[in-house]
Amino acid sequence: MPERSLATHYGINLEAVTTWKKSGSVSDLLTGPRGAKLTILTVEEDAIIVAFRR
Repeated sequence: MPERSLATHYGINLEAVTTWKKSGSVSDLLTGPRGAKLTILTVEEDAIIVAFRR
């Protein structure tokens, strides 16, 4: 089915249909960061932050 008729049929944007057809799958993908980015502060950095908050 052409993209334009699919977009009209489902009431969605033509660009969305084009993107989905290119992707090969219409399943929901995860969004957001792929991995946790934890930072561990040194004792000195922690002391600076605590002093600043006071």
